[in-house]
Amino acid sequence: MNSSISSSKQVAPANPSETLKSFAVALILIIASQLIFVHLSEIVQEGSKQTVWLKRDWAKQNTSVASVPKKDTVLFFGSSKVAAGIIPKLFDELNENTTYSFNFALPALPLSSHYFMLKDYLKHHETPRYILVAIDSDDFHESLLPSYAPIGASLQEIIQLAYRLQNGDLLLNFLFPSRLFWREIFAYLFGKIALILPDSIQHGIKKLVYQYFQNIQTFSHNWDYAYQSFFVSPEKNTEERRKFIENSKGYYDFPEQKVFGGKLPEHLNLPEHQMPASHYVEQFLNPFFELCEQHHIKVILITPYFLKTHETSLESTPIPLAWQELEHHYSNVYFLPTSHAKKWYDSKYFSDPAHANQEGAEKFTRETAEEFKTLRVKTV
Repeated sequence: MNSSISSSKQVAPANPSETLKSFAVALILIIASQLIFVHLSEIVQEGSKQTVWLKRDWAKQNTSVASVPKKDTVLFFGSSKVAAGIIPKLFDELNENTTYSFNFALPALPLSSHYFMLKDYLKHHETPRYILVAIDSDDFHESLLPSYAPIGASLQEIIQLAYRLQNGDLLLNFLFPSRLFWREIFAYLFGKIALILPDSIQHGIKKLVYQYFQNIQTFSHNWDYAYQSFFVSPEKNTEERRKFIENSKGYYDFPEQKVFGGKLPEHLNLPEHQMPASHYVEQFLNPFFELCEQHHIKVILITPYFLKTHETSLESTPIPLAWQELEHHYSNVYFLPTSHAKKWYDSKYFSDPAHANQEGAEKFTRETAEEFKTLRVKTV
């Protein structure tokens, strides 16, 4: 009796066509949502990600970086310190306009991303005469790689990076852009909703946001600019930032991170949660320099600047041995006279603990240009 009842309640087999239809609908929704995220991310990118996006795109565009006859094309590679520290127009002026330089430094990214960017550049542009590369031995953290490396990258590049670094997040973030840009897009949508709320509620929200910024920084930040940039009108800031970076040939001063007044105070209490020194091992060191050697590009190694108050508080690592030996392995690699020692700058040259302000950028650019001129004579 029980067996007959049980057999009468058997579930009918699923219809294969219905299963396939459900899968197709789910796939279409996933793809559509990712495309929406990509579109919105182009409108409301934060400064570092937009800088990466623009420069990776420049490398693939024939008209973005045009060579000038009788001038040496010079490219700058490095982290956000170089992006905020080298002013190409000033560098060219100091070299009596015999150079035509571009700041191709990629914030938060190591040499590996510059290697793939250079491959794109060489496909679409004339070979540069010089590349100045910053030795960021303790200025890069592998935890940042999944958030920035997929921007503007190809699938082949991401697969190689993910395999070498054993980092699956790189591939996931490339395939699903919502993982990359959800913070910016959430802030954008949140800000738009907040604008239609009563003034008293908007004021309360603004106060909470300011409190958040104050909790993660211990110096007097330009909170109002940061709030406007992230919540009120990010699309306006994105467009203004694009124009600024294009006009300055890649230089960007990260105003959304600036201290109020543009200069750090002399006595600075740094946040307790500062990142420790990085021990990242560059996976594409030799491929990068082999590529430069194949194309007869002269590579000059430079060291970035560091905040003087970090001299005792930040764990300082020497230039990695692999970098030190490059000059002996490649005939086209050179060190600037001061490249073997770090540059320590006073707080007045910084707009935040990591990046130079306008005065600091001019100082770093002038020092680099003077040393470049000396070395350039020897490499002709």
